[in-house]
Amino acid sequence: MDAQVRQALVAVAGRLDDAEVTFSLGGSGLLWALGLAEEVGDLDVMLPADAEATALAALATGPVDVDRDGTDLWATAWFATIVVRGVEVDLLGGMALRHPDGVAHLDHHPHGWVEVDGYAVPYADPAVWWVIYRAYKPGKALLLEEVVGPRRRAALRADLGLPHDW
Repeated sequence: MDAQVRQALVAVAGRLDDAEVTFSLGGSGLLWALGLAEEVGDLDVMLPADAEATALAALATGPVDVDRDGTDLWATAWFATIVVRGVEVDLLGGMALRHPDGVAHLDHHPHGWVEVDGYAVPYADPAVWWVIYRAYKPGKALLLEEVVGPRRRAALRADLGLPHDW
């Protein structure tokens, strides 16, 4: 993770902590935190569905377009992209995925912490991101299989009501 992305991550984490918003780092930032990737292009931040106003007040420096409609794959309560210190930050409030049997609501709570320039940044459950990446970036899902064993993957699929082959 280059210095600019690290600085942006620490700024985001500090502002959300100051606003008392629970969050966790996901995406390629999570892969980096787990030692599975070196490059982080943007930041994916998971937040509670009800944290939209507080998170945007803490992070946004101007008007932000917020998507609440989702897509064929995404059923996330709200999604916004902001730029912090020149780095794109995707804010994922109440993250959820559509699947053939319904909607899987994904846990945003921290699973662990990684030290970034002296700041403890919470990161998401790698199993949750294994599910996410299986849906649209299978290569990254394979990386996560190094830290998310088959029993955990099966248990999470069952907890979320996902079909076995999904």
